[in-house]
Amino acid sequence: MPRPSDSPEKQLATEAHRIGVLAFFSPKLKAEGKPHVRLFSRGANLAELLTVSDARDWLRLNPHKGENR
Repeated sequence: MPRPSDSPEKQLATEAHRIGVLAFFSPKLKAEGKPHVRLFSRGANLAELLTVSDARDWLRLNPHKGENR
């Protein structure tokens, strides 16, 4: 369970891991203003998103997250 004191990235990684999704973050891409949050499951790239908030929304709106499509 993520703790309130954890960074937003750490909180998202913890939430994602619980449902079988890996979250990766690129500070370099973030600095360039490019999508820097990537979600993976079973070797498949599920999404590339601009913010941690977008990634949280994506995970909530996709009931089949964690399944290979």
